[in-house]
Amino acid sequence: MRTLRSTVFAPLPLLLVPWMLLSCGGEAVGPDLGNPASFSAQAAVASPVRSAVDTVITSCTGEDVALSGSVHVRFRSFESSNGGVHLQFHADQALKGVGLTSGIRYLHHSVSNFTMMDQTFPWEQTSVSTLAFVSQGSAPNLVVMTLQHITVDASGQLRVWHDRFRSVCH
Repeated sequence: MRTLRSTVFAPLPLLLVPWMLLSCGGEAVGPDLGNPASFSAQAAVASPVRSAVDTVITSCTGEDVALSGSVHVRFRSFESSNGGVHLQFHADQALKGVGLTSGIRYLHHSVSNFTMMDQTFPWEQTSVSTLAFVSQGSAPNLVVMTLQHITVDASGQLRVWHDRFRSVCH
C-alpha cells in the first residue's frame, strides 16, 4: 500500500472541513430563508474549483499513474440556534489518469454529496470511498480506495487530517 498525504484528494471523498474549504474563497450569505428560525448565525458558503494532481501506483502492474483534473466543491455550514452545526457538501469530479510507462489512459467522473445535521464540537469523522478510473482500452480498470480520518477539537480547531490511498486491480 502506498500512503499519500495530498490536498489533491482532500476534497474528493467526503471532505468536510469547512476551515480548509473556506480558506480557498467564498462569501458569507444569509441563512436559509425557507427556515429562518432554525439558524442563529449567518451561513458560510465556499464554492472553489480546485486542480487535482497526484500519482498513485497500480497494484496490477506496479506502474505509476499520474492523476489530474478538477474538483468543484460546494460547501455550506450553518450554526443552529442550539449551538450545533449543519454541514452540506457537494463535489463534482472530472479526473483522468495516464500510466507513466504504458501510456494507458483512465477516466473518472463522479458526484459526491454529504450532509451532517446538528453536529457539535468536538467531532471525529472517518470515511471510506472507492474511485473507479475506467481504462480506455483493454487494460484493467484502476480502482483507488481512500480512507480518511478527521478530528476537530472542542474549540472547532482541526487537529487530525489523515488520508490513505491504495489501488486495486479490477
